[in-house]
Amino acid sequence: MGETILTNFFEREKISNNEEVIIFAEDIEYNFEKFNDLSSRLATGIKLMGIKKGENVGLLMPNIPEFLISYYGILKSGCVVVPINILSKIDDIKYIIRKSCIKCLIYWSKFENKIYECLKTSREKIRTITTGVPDIIKSEKLQDILEGNWPAGFDPFIKDSDPAVIQFTSGTSGNSKGAVLTHRNLYEAARIVAEIFRYSPEDRILASLPLFHPFAQSFILNSSIVAGSKIILHQRFDPEKIIESFLKEKITIFVGVPSMFKFLLKLAPEKRNCLDSLRCFISSGGKFSSRELIEFEEMYKKPILEAYGTAETFFVTSFNRLYGTRKPGSVGFQPEKIDIKVVNQEGEEVFPNEVGEITVKGVTVSQYYYNSPEETNRNLKKGWLYTGDMGKIDLDGFLYPVDRKEDIIKKGGFIVYPKEVEEIIYENEKVKEAAIIGIPDKDLYQEVKAFVVLKDNEVMNPEELIEFCKQRLPNYKAPKYVEFLDKLPKNYSGKILKRLLKKPAS
Repeated sequence: MGETILTNFFEREKISNNEEVIIFAEDIEYNFEKFNDLSSRLATGIKLMGIKKGENVGLLMPNIPEFLISYYGILKSGCVVVPINILSKIDDIKYIIRKSCIKCLIYWSKFENKIYECLKTSREKIRTITTGVPDIIKSEKLQDILEGNWPAGFDPFIKDSDPAVIQFTSGTSGNSKGAVLTHRNLYEAARIVAEIFRYSPEDRILASLPLFHPFAQSFILNSSIVAGSKIILHQRFDPEKIIESFLKEKITIFVGVPSMFKFLLKLAPEKRNCLDSLRCFISSGGKFSSRELIEFEEMYKKPILEAYGTAETFFVTSFNRLYGTRKPGSVGFQPEKIDIKVVNQEGEEVFPNEVGEITVKGVTVSQYYYNSPEETNRNLKKGWLYTGDMGKIDLDGFLYPVDRKEDIIKKGGFIVYPKEVEEIIYENEKVKEAAIIGIPDKDLYQEVKAFVVLKDNEVMNPEELIEFCKQRLPNYKAPKYVEFLDKLPKNYSGKILKRLLKKPAS
């Protein structure tokens, strides 16, 4: 039996600093002893409700202490956590509940109406637990379970090969899939993050990234448990409050997605100058333009370390390091126990600097999708995950993601990578955001189209932008069509949903 995240709870119980506060929220603090006891009590309560080891438990909560208590309580019970995006529409939640066959759902009381709509037509009996006082659903109260007259404890027979989390993909290109991550996957992902970024008990990690996201679970939750770091919870991302927290709580590490860093760029200069405690920023879930990255690092005098990952790898695949070489456009290289290959359509490894599909194999990689054998066979082959992301690896082993496989544009006999065109468009000072897609063309198979959001009070016509691109790109890569929008469609992490741009207007 290998080591798991739960091993750290066992080990930490033996040491003397159980009174040390490890979770800070806006109006409450938890030391390790209290947090460990509450999550263990929930584990007992889940089992007493008749939920069996290996069954799936949904978790629908924002960044509140109850999320952490529930997350580790579910793991300690031997059940499997199914984190659900709190911004999901009712139909999306229904899909996840049905697809993952959950037996119990733990939810924030403010979501009760949404949960009622999701469950009222369900054919299966699903037990529910709420953080507040139930109104329209006959749910158990989480507080009653945590105060129950039973011993706190958790399943001592959990193996590292047992499933721990079913993490649904973001669904940028279609229906989301539930990647099954084992206890070993979780532990190895957390251990790698803690080692590479040198997390320690002295670190104070700000958690405003939604905890249902696998990036947050690996880089904030589980890595903090492994390293003994402190977690400072924010229910949502508020740039003003984030800066206050940097100062008040002496934050050392901030983990976020590019959209968060773009908000921080807008802060007044006097609010950027007191971040002496901060060691670094860590980003994943999207790419910066070169202009944005340079602007941010010059403004804050701290590095943004970009990482690359997917739900299937619990976002632990390739990283830039705090110390050592960083290359523009690269997300660094893989750690030990993870292999990355870039392959062609036949699955053969390509030469350095040649673009192909990024494949990953190693200790963080899921081996199957829950209840989805066809998707498993398509994307997971002999232990290798075919990510659907295109990229290249240089002679030094640095990885450069290029684009999603389905987003590549085939124009006549040429290949156009949208991110290359987007990078040029971002050089235009009038542009706030841009997305490039391919649209059908009867002569060339596909043609290049740009969707552009301008900065406030800026004016531009399509011809001006097309000419701007032609001066910096081969003509075949420049967009033929330009459409200006007020905003681009995005998911909860700020990633642009190009599949919605590809849909014809109704």
